[in-house]
Amino acid sequence: MHWQRARTAIRTTLVLIVITAIGFPTRLSAIAHVTFPHQAETRLVRDRCGSVVGSGLVGQYFSGAQWFHGRPSAGGYNATASGGSNLGLTTAIFAESLQTRAARFRVDNAFAAAAEVPVDAITASGSGLDPEISLSNALAQVARVASARGQSGQSELDAGTIEALIADRASQLIELAAQNFLTGAAGVAVGIAFIRARARDPMPTIGNFWADTIRGTVWILLPIAVIGGLFPVWQGVPMSIAPYVTVRTLNGDLQTIATGPVAALEFIKQLGTNGGGFFNANGAHPLEN
Repeated sequence: MHWQRARTAIRTTLVLIVITAIGFPTRLSAIAHVTFPHQAETRLVRDRCGSVVGSGLVGQYFSGAQWFHGRPSAGGYNATASGGSNLGLTTAIFAESLQTRAARFRVDNAFAAAAEVPVDAITASGSGLDPEISLSNALAQVARVASARGQSGQSELDAGTIEALIADRASQLIELAAQNFLTGAAGVAVGIAFIRARARDPMPTIGNFWADTIRGTVWILLPIAVIGGLFPVWQGVPMSIAPYVTVRTLNGDLQTIATGPVAALEFIKQLGTNGGGFFNANGAHPLEN
């Protein structure tokens, strides 16, 4: 009797192993390669000769002047693992690393010694593998990239053309604006559902989440954001889609003045109790605060 039970348990375990550990991933892989072949293969990037040069989901280290440099990586862009430096914000090592990276960024891009540097140009991400950089970081490197490629004959694109290409591919406005509105509207929808639950004791439902989210966005957040967004513009917060402006100061140094749709993002950020902002400084940047 005991042996029969044991044999049944063993057979059941083996069958489950075959189904879950072999059958499931094999079938899912086959379906994925038919429906989403590029995504299933880690979004591999190939050059003109067809050789794999990287992945669209994993950043790489670039040192040449002709390339846009990505974020620093605590793990050396090791794609088999990920992680940050685990350094505390108040440690001396962390502060020194920021100063070293900022100095290198200024030298590489011919910035003044006291020029501001994009945050993501000197701070590593939590994974150490981020493939994207911020819009401000990309625009700060345009002059160097255009100059290096023009001198080497790799490209005839000037700085203005490269800035236009960056603007066409920039998704910061879409991502931040949509996220700021949706998070605020989701909170409104949850609040309305709670009120309905308390006021409709005999009712079987508390409404539709998606309908309440759309109503909260269109009829509450958007009108308030349009009217309220004019106040920070009046106070000097930029509201433009023009590229950054580089000026020569009275002291003779070059300074890059950031522009962008800051006012639109700033007001909805506060209204929806979101963090970050256009400059990723939680409103501490003088053009946001």
